Amino acid sequence: LDRADVFQLAPKTKDDKPHPPNPLQGRLLFGSDITYPVLQRCFNAGFVVKKTSITEEFPYADFQTYYQNQAIPLFLKEGDKRWRVFAADVELQPKAGDTLISLVPALRQNGG
Repeated sequence: LDRADVFQLAPKTKDDKPHPPNPLQGRLLFGSDITYPVLQRCFNAGFVVKKTSITEEFPYADFQTYYQNQAIPLFLKEGDKRWRVFAADVELQPKAGDTLISLVPALRQNGG
């Protein structure tokens, strides 16, 4: 596989500091601060995976505000195009017509 197709969660050291970049590592999945312990805390706190349609009436900025910036974007379908992965090295900007898959706090899952 090409490096562009290999992903991993962000590695951390014992003192919770990021490892220096390593050319043999995959791309950082979901962001440079999304580690296994972060995901574990989210699931333990009741976060759920949710599909959200981004629209003119509910833009991405409103989505972030609704979830108080606690949602973790995972995947994005750009209109009728392909699915894209949120990664530390790519800045995706969801827009009207896109579909977002994210990890959100369970208490707020029924909105949006």
